[in-house]
Amino acid sequence: MRVGFAMYYENDTLNPDCALRISPRTALLAIPLAILVLLGCDGALHWDEPGYLYAAIYQDFGEILRGEVQPSELSWFTLGKPLHLLIIHAIHQLTGDPTVTAFVVAGLYTLLMLGSLVLCGIIVCTVMPDRRAFVLAGVVIAAFSPVVADLMFKTLPEIPAFFCACLGSLAILRAAGGRSWIWAVLGAFALAMTALTKAPMLIAPVSLVIAHLCVPVGPVPRGRLLLSGVVIGALSGALALGVIQGLGIGLDRFLGNDTLFAKEVPLIAKLMHFAIAFGFVWLVLPLSMGSARRRGLAFLWMWFVLATAPFLVLFQHVEPRYLVGSVLPLAGLATLSAEVVWTKLANRAIPVLALGFVLGLGLHKLALAVMPHEVNVFDLRRLVAKIEAHSVDDDYAIVTSSLYTDFHILRVLWPELDVYDADGTLHVVSRSGQAPEELADAYLDGREVASARALSQIPQPVYYFGFERTFALENMALILGTISAGLGDKLRSSFDHKSHLRSTWVWQREQIELQRIGRAGHYRAFHVAIPD
Repeated sequence: MRVGFAMYYENDTLNPDCALRISPRTALLAIPLAILVLLGCDGALHWDEPGYLYAAIYQDFGEILRGEVQPSELSWFTLGKPLHLLIIHAIHQLTGDPTVTAFVVAGLYTLLMLGSLVLCGIIVCTVMPDRRAFVLAGVVIAAFSPVVADLMFKTLPEIPAFFCACLGSLAILRAAGGRSWIWAVLGAFALAMTALTKAPMLIAPVSLVIAHLCVPVGPVPRGRLLLSGVVIGALSGALALGVIQGLGIGLDRFLGNDTLFAKEVPLIAKLMHFAIAFGFVWLVLPLSMGSARRRGLAFLWMWFVLATAPFLVLFQHVEPRYLVGSVLPLAGLATLSAEVVWTKLANRAIPVLALGFVLGLGLHKLALAVMPHEVNVFDLRRLVAKIEAHSVDDDYAIVTSSLYTDFHILRVLWPELDVYDADGTLHVVSRSGQAPEELADAYLDGREVASARALSQIPQPVYYFGFERTFALENMALILGTISAGLGDKLRSSFDHKSHLRSTWVWQREQIELQRIGRAGHYRAFHVAIPD
């Protein structure tokens, strides 16, 4: 056994119970994991996060479950992930402060992501017990998929769903291996929680069972694995359905009756997100083909394909975060790649891995810049500081051009600010008999301004701010602009993305004067003046 990557050992023999015992040299791999966490702390938030946070914090338990007001234009936006909303709501009941709640959720979900990586290692160790010596290296390599770093310090439902999917996958394997019945119960609860936070994440454990049935590996018998998967799957399905009905959501509203997007997304766009999700790790995976463990190699590639293909073939829309479940088989393939490098390059293995790590960091940073996001907390903080510096006193009001991102996130992270919305994009369906206008007004706490007259009635100095296009597109254009001045402009013109800043009535109304006071990142701020 190679001591450099030794992960599971006891008295120089493999420990069948997979007890985690890490050698001092292996402990050095904690350094790249720490770098991974730091890379994820870039201030960028996905455009869905503000809506989830606001809806869970500013609505009560009953309002969340009724789902009459949705932050986006999708009728099932929050109803399809009820557990995610209820986790945030429960934490807010404990903290009582929206800002503290957001940071606690981000911290908790980061711990869940790190816990998911640990579970990935244990699962790979279980299905390939003869490759335990390289599992930790494989997990570290897979962890450097941009999708993993992108989910650090985020508050997206994919994070608890991925953790529960990993736990459910491990429970299926342990129950099939003849372990205690407690594993079956744990697996049922874990997979039910997966369904209630992000149901498509169930593809990861389902693809594990199918791949193992086609190419059985490790000590787990094929028949017992099938029985374990069916029993745990049935129990989890019954449990999830019972919760959905018991909470009064209903299966139809949970699944959603409308289409995610009106038109089919081109396959090339899906493949681009697919490439970005795993970044430089794509350069490592071909090395696994040199492994002598042909059955294990076939199993892992089949698992990877089965875990990924549904998002490319069946789903209309794909983002990198959807593919985080594929990190599970990716960790196994990276384990075989690490073994190939270590055994075939001998003393040159560490320099080669170090060089790959350095090159990977550069590609990693570029990939994170073009991940889907429309919020940057650090830039927002700088913009708020510029508005405060421009204002005569600390009493001022902010009008946002995007309800979905800017209004929601300002009300969560800066609840003390007087914030109004000029966008008004909400999906409202009354089920309580209350007028939709009243529901929307209650959701926004009366903070919508829909006319110049309403704007003029705000007593404080008013500032209008927003951004043009999605930050990923702008960052990509900036990167291409460093290569050739015309490439960035060509990219912007090739995408028909609306300008959030220019699309509201505030920008388009001629009698309103907007005096630019500065910018921070992709944000631009203006002082609003309405002539008498």
